[in-house]
Formats: sequence, C-alpha cells, structure tokens
Amino acid sequence: MLVIQLDIRKSSGFKGYQPLLSSNNDPANSGDMHEGYEVGWEELDPKSKDPTRSDDGAMAGANVWPNELPDFREAILKY
Repeated sequence: MLVIQLDIRKSSGFKGYQPLLSSNNDPANSGDMHEGYEVGWEELDPKSKDPTRSDDGAMAGANVWPNELPDFREAILKY
C-alpha cells in the first residue's frame, strides 16, 4: 500500500507521509488531526558527488517520493 511505503516513521531522516493521528502533542488526546508530507531540500536536477551535500546534519537523507505519482517530486520541489 502506497501510504505504508511512504510513512515518515520508516525514514531515518524524518521524510515522507505523516498520516492523521500519527503524532500527538497533547497526552490527553489519542492523536492530532493533521497530516503532512515532509521533505528536505534537494535540487530538482541533482549534481553527482556534490561536496556541499556531504553533511546535512540530523535531517540528512533522501526524500521519499511516490512512484505512482510521477510529477509529484517536480511539483513539490518547484513549490
């Protein structure tokens, strides 16, 4: 299932889909009513072996893109 493949909890770099009720900022609630898609900065046309991208810190790592939506990556990065 696409949602499971993109789940942010599967990414060590905190990237991907964050579904409804997946986070909870108030212990009195069973989950927050928001969802999102977390991505980090990346070039639309990446350069191979770019030394400036070698250490991006704790949020480093590849973004997670759905194969089923071929124009999604470009649309998000242009936004």
